[in-house]
This record gives sequence, C-alpha cells and structure tokens, in this order.
Amino acid sequence: MSHEEHNSESSSMMDEVRIRVPKPNLPDEIRFNAPLPILIPLAALAAIAVIAFLFSRVLLAVPREAAILIAIVMAANILGGFAFAALRPKLSRSQRIELAMVIGYPLLIGIVIAQLGFGAPAEEASAEAGGASAVEGDAVLVAENLAFDTDAIDLAAGETQTIGLDNQDSAPHNLAIYKNEQAGVSQEGALFDGEDVPAGSSTEYEVDPLDAGKMYFQCDLHPSMKGDVVVAGGGQGGSGKNQDGGG
Repeated sequence: MSHEEHNSESSSMMDEVRIRVPKPNLPDEIRFNAPLPILIPLAALAAIAVIAFLFSRVLLAVPREAAILIAIVMAANILGGFAFAALRPKLSRSQRIELAMVIGYPLLIGIVIAQLGFGAPAEEASAEAGGASAVEGDAVLVAENLAFDTDAIDLAAGETQTIGLDNQDSAPHNLAIYKNEQAGVSQEGALFDGEDVPAGSSTEYEVDPLDAGKMYFQCDLHPSMKGDVVVAGGGQGGSGKNQDGGG
C-alpha cells in the first residue's frame, strides 16, 4: 500500500469517528435548562413575599391578642401540614387541596375578624362638625395610613397630661414615650406605655407628670410612626397641627 493510499484510509477512518461522536448542542441546553434553577427559586420567593405581605395586613387589622393567636396557629398548621405531606408523599389532588385548606383556615378566620371588627370596643362619639377629632386632650394624635398626623407634641411639665389618640387607620396603634430615640428602638424604660387602640377606635391617655425637656414618642407596633415630645415648664400643653382649641 502506497503512502498516499494509507493517508486516504486514515482520513476516512477519522471522518467516521467524527460522524459517530455527535457534538453537544450547548446553546439549546443553556437556553432550555439553565434558567430553571434560577427561575424556580425566584418564583418561590415572589410567592412567599406576596403571601407574607397579605398575611401581615390581616394581622395588622385585628387586635393584638387575636393576631398573636392567629400567627401561632398558622405557623403550627404550616409545620404540621408539611410534615404530613413528607410522611405521605403520594397524596391525591383532592387530599392536597384539603391539606391546603386546613393550613390556611386561621388566615380565613383572621379575615373574618378584621371585616366584622370582633374584639374592638365601641366607637367613640362622632366628631364635631368641621371634621374635628373625636378625642380631646392636652395633645391629640391622629393615626392614619400607618402615620401620625404630626411629628411633634407639646406638654406641660410637672402636670398630669391627657393625650388623645384617634386611630382612623385599618391597623391597631398605641402611644409610648421614651427618654430618647435609642430607648424607643429597644422599647425599654418607657416613660409612658399606652394600651393598644384597635382600628377605627380612639382613647385618651392619662400621662403622669413629666420633667421638662425633649423626649421621644412612637407607636410600639409600628416604630416608624414617631416624633418628639417637648415638655415645657409651666404653661398649657399643645398638640401640633391638630390640637383642639378647647383642650
């Protein structure tokens, strides 16, 4: 066999080898398979965020005691439901639906409580003509849309003061007074700690005499609702922009 024939035969064998070994289609694999490990966790996180947000709105709309109970029962149901599903992986479609309903029934109860207003005290007397607040006091705060209507209230030093809280929001609120913002963040050593006021209700807090100086107030349930308390020696206290003139 000549040298040229040998080279030709070797070339034919190499062609057969190249034909028998298919080239991987990397672009198709990347396009169809690679996004799944990214998209699935992102979709799960988005679903969890939506559910958590909706659940938080329900908890904010019910009294604190009911919110704590609903959250505990919901957490127990979730843990129990997933444990049951892990022990019995071959659940039928109807069984999975029933399990989801059992897990979510505390949420339905919370929605009913929020809509019907169970646990909320009777509403205060209606506001006077002209849109004035239903409560009075040496200072008056109105809560609406997760915010107080003012970030500063004035009180008189050395005297018992009345602070009215008119909760026109869909969530419960309270009023707490601290020496400074750092104490408010830790919620320790409150100079005054008012009880929670359910949505759509109001109250008038009696605050023991405070020393003159600048202090800090907030809603402990929603610490972003905050402001300064200015306690001045002598004179009549006030409330910022929504102070009732006859207080």
